[in-house]
Amino acid sequence: MNNSYFDFTRPVYKIEHQDVVYHDQIIPKYQGNPCLEALYPISDEKRLQSLMLKLHKVDSAVRELSVTDRLHLLEDVKRIFLPLDIPMRLAQDLDVKLRSCYVDRNPVSPKYRRELIARKAKMKLDLQKMMMDEHDDDGIATHGMTVMGLSGMGKSRSIKRYMASQPEVIEHRFYGGQHLILDQIVRLVFDCPPDGTLRGLAISFFHAVDHLLGTNYVALYTTGRHKNTLTLLSNMMNVATEHFLGILYLDEVGNLVGSKEGRILLNYLIKLSNEFRIPIVLI
Repeated sequence: MNNSYFDFTRPVYKIEHQDVVYHDQIIPKYQGNPCLEALYPISDEKRLQSLMLKLHKVDSAVRELSVTDRLHLLEDVKRIFLPLDIPMRLAQDLDVKLRSCYVDRNPVSPKYRRELIARKAKMKLDLQKMMMDEHDDDGIATHGMTVMGLSGMGKSRSIKRYMASQPEVIEHRFYGGQHLILDQIVRLVFDCPPDGTLRGLAISFFHAVDHLLGTNYVALYTTGRHKNTLTLLSNMMNVATEHFLGILYLDEVGNLVGSKEGRILLNYLIKLSNEFRIPIVLI
């Protein structure tokens, strides 16, 4: 694998996160779960549209400029985003998937913690089968979706505008009068590795988490005895579940075309989605 794609010299930073606010939930299945109660309240169509809308402020004085000068301002049109029918339906679907994925994943539930241990053990066995190319999940429905379209149609931007309507990371410290130490990743976005390999997927994932949380997973899990692909994927699974990852957005999935590990990579994502209810959005 060509490691030049991954910039190991980039500094790890920690973004500023807002103080967590828990909101009362109207829907019964969303109640009593800090991961759900900390999300922004469900928006009606009008409010969601206003959250996704992006306009570009124009000074009225530009009307006095010459035609030649105003031609240079036409590029500003690209900054405008008007959420019409398809982006709105996509945003509403993503919002349902985000909230639904946490229904059976409650960090304060002892039952969920016990089930998680069993699921991880099962997933590790399935990983071994996949690495031997004996695992086939064709036809199994996942909790995610695939967004397809020509380059420049606005797929990634529509998703990013929706993502702006929810926090990126939620820092839980107290819930229900008890300590709850959890950095919840609501969403994680990164590109499919250019070579379409499982190893590249895991390293891209760790880079994305490190730059989001200020952690050091790349150094921890890509050196020494952690270098083999099976261990990398197991650690990726552990990080995703321990941070209660909401939705994983994988862009540039076209990189899998012609990749020897493309089918195995997709099978891994299917298992990750099915076993741990993490929606995977392929773009």
